[in-house]
Amino acid sequence: MKFLGFIVVLLISSICFSQKQVVFTFELDHGSANLTIDQLRYYISSVKLSNNKTVTFTEQESYHLLDHSDSNSLSIRLEIPEDTNFDQISFNVGVDSAKNMKGVHGGDLDPTKGMYWTWQSGYINFKLEANVNNHSISYHIGGFMHPNNACREVQLPLNSTSDHFVIKISPEKLLDQLDYRTIHHVMSPGHHANLIADLLPSLFSVK
Repeated sequence: MKFLGFIVVLLISSICFSQKQVVFTFELDHGSANLTIDQLRYYISSVKLSNNKTVTFTEQESYHLLDHSDSNSLSIRLEIPEDTNFDQISFNVGVDSAKNMKGVHGGDLDPTKGMYWTWQSGYINFKLEANVNNHSISYHIGGFMHPNNACREVQLPLNSTSDHFVIKISPEKLLDQLDYRTIHHVMSPGHHANLIADLLPSLFSVK
C-alpha cells in the first residue's frame, strides 16, 4: 500500500509540475537600405504573460541582453506550467530602477557587457549606433532616477496556440518619428533620452 501511495503522489506531482517551453525570438526588420546599423543592443526585462488582462506567468530574475550581432542572444525561453493560458506578452525595454539602485550585477547585467555607465552608475537600456541617409547617429538611452527614468513597457498580443513567437524590432520606426538630423547623438539621461525612450515600444511587433 505504501508503494501504491508513492506512485499516486508521484503522478499527482507530475501533473501539477508539468512544464512547457515557450520561445520568443527577436528579429531585426532591416527596413530601408538607407539605414546601416553598426550596433543594436537592448535589455528586455520583467517578462510577463497575461490572459484576458490577468497576469498568468511572471519570469523570475528576468533580465536579458539582446545583441543583434550575436544570434545566440536573441531568443528568450520561458519554462511555464503546462496549463498556462496567455494572449499577451509584456516586457520592459531596459533595467528597472530597483535593480539599478542595487549596483552592478552578474550575467547579462555584468558591466563588462558594455551596457553600463560607470560615470552614471546605471545601465544603458537601449543602444543604437547607425548611419541613416549619410547621417551618423548614436543613441545610448538610459537613466533610472526621476524625472529621467528611461525604462519603458511593451505590450504585444499573442496567439497562445503557438509555442514559438517571432518579435520584430524596427529601428526605422524610431527614425520616422524623430528628427535624427537634429537629435543625432544622445549619450546620457535627460530630455532627449526620455523622448526616445517614449518611442521605443512602437518599434516592437509580433511577426
